[in-house]
Order: sequence, then C-alpha cells, then structure tokens
Amino acid sequence: AGIVEQLLRLVRELPAPHERIDLAAAVGAVVELVRHEAEREGCPLSLEVERDLPRVEADAGQVQQVVLNLLTNALHATSAGQA
Repeated sequence: AGIVEQLLRLVRELPAPHERIDLAAAVGAVVELVRHEAEREGCPLSLEVERDLPRVEADAGQVQQVVLNLLTNALHATSAGQA
C-alpha cells in the first residue's frame, strides 16, 4: 500500500509530458507492482499483449495511474465479493 501511495503521489506531482511510449511496458510495470497484493487476495494477475504493438502518444505516468486505479478497484471489488 505504501508503494502504491508513493507512486500515485509521484505521478500527481510530475508535469504531463506526452511522448511515444511502449504501452505494454507501462501497463506491465503496474501489473508487476500490483501482482503480489492480487495473489495475496487470491486473484492471480497476468498480462497478455500482442507482439509488435505500435508505440502510442501518451503520458506514461497518467496511463499507469489509470491502470493502477482500475486494478486497485477490481481487487477491492473482488475481495469484497469473497467476504
């Protein structure tokens, strides 16, 4: 939880530079960050992406924040449903 909060705080403080990013790498970094918590909650987490995806024009930090929020919300919803 502390790592997630630090990541969110860092992303909020940085300006939003748009550049061509590897979307799979940006999303994959967040999946790896959340994987341990997901497994602890009994929710195996994996990421499958097509090879040779083109780079996209985006802010990697904002993309990662969106993915982190989606995964965190999904884990909370799944955990609440299991209780």
